[in-house]
Amino acid sequence: MITTQTPASESPAAVGANLTTMKAIVQNGYGSAELLELRDIERPTIAANEVLVRVRAAGVNPADWAIVGGLPYIARPIYGMGKPKNPVRGTDVAGEVEA
Repeated sequence: MITTQTPASESPAAVGANLTTMKAIVQNGYGSAELLELRDIERPTIAANEVLVRVRAAGVNPADWAIVGGLPYIARPIYGMGKPKNPVRGTDVAGEVEA
């Protein structure tokens, strides 16, 4: 396991971060990569059995890319018919546990 320490100059308190929002790549429809946008969104509320991770690196796997395109069509009842139920893409991440 690799662990790191964040210098005080990069901590949320040091930069005056807004702790109610976060940056995320969101998708509001199915299609090409042009539908993906970087936006400020509300930070998720986490349950007692969950963690919040500050993402420092992310990858795009074949499953993420298929969801962007809305494929396979048979999966749309699960992911959303006209647009994704969860607009935030990405499952392969590395970062720091915040909460």
